[in-house]
Amino acid sequence: MASLIGIDIGGTTIKMGQFKLTGALIKKWEIPTQTAFDGMFILNDIEASLSLEVNLLDVKGIGFGVPGPVNGSVVLEAVNLGWKHLDVAEVFKQKFPHIPVTVDNDANVAALGEALSREDAYPSMVFFTLGTGVGGGIVVDGKIVEGSHGAAGELGHMIIDLNGALCNCGQKGCLETIASATGVVRLAKKHGSDLTDAKAVFDAAKAGDLKALSAIDEMTDALALAMQHVAVTVDPDAFVIGGGVSKAGAFLIDKVKEKYQKMAFSDTKHVAFEQALLGHNAGMYGAFQAIKQKVMI
Repeated sequence: MASLIGIDIGGTTIKMGQFKLTGALIKKWEIPTQTAFDGMFILNDIEASLSLEVNLLDVKGIGFGVPGPVNGSVVLEAVNLGWKHLDVAEVFKQKFPHIPVTVDNDANVAALGEALSREDAYPSMVFFTLGTGVGGGIVVDGKIVEGSHGAAGELGHMIIDLNGALCNCGQKGCLETIASATGVVRLAKKHGSDLTDAKAVFDAAKAGDLKALSAIDEMTDALALAMQHVAVTVDPDAFVIGGGVSKAGAFLIDKVKEKYQKMAFSDTKHVAFEQALLGHNAGMYGAFQAIKQKVMI
């Protein structure tokens, strides 16, 4: 049976899925990521696992999502893996010369997975992942927007407040300093709260705590503003919000949607707002979607 493989390489685990060409998941499994010796064993481990789990004669393509910038099939740098200027497709061509390969940034393939691996696919979608930091990806006409240098979709580094907090990137006032889990806690402290994690801040806000509510209002103001900027640039069908902070659910999404609609340009007011569906499997599904596009053109 013809199938495609989607692989999401993380710093701790590697998630792999075998899919029918229709998109149905046949099986999924994980292996640990061996980052020792600059990750020199990672691709060998993947090869061995694939040989054990699937009939490679049936595999028509393999898609990879990797945690770092990618140019073509070359991973420019993946700090968590120890890779630098590694051509993943070239390595796999030596192992499996008959199997096409795609290689993309993990946030970008997660966006592609969330856009296309749902019952009602969104051809154009912007994905915000709100976790320890803020990441994301942009999909237009079913394709990942990568930009000239692989930096498109770095949504966490939109500057929202010129006089804001210092970001890890070296700039001030990036969205990441406001809408991430750490940003929410920082805002709560600014408003006089002693809560120490984002979930607690959201729970307190839901219960009516004024300090927590002030923090969440400031956070959702910034996120809605960022979305307004993106909407007049990309004009997406939907915004999808994922990451740990998105577990606040409708309380978060409804607030952001309401604020966004008040500031949205007229033709972008009716963008759909969705919570992410795929969780930690988004990268695996997106890597499948990327290779599917290559082999089924």
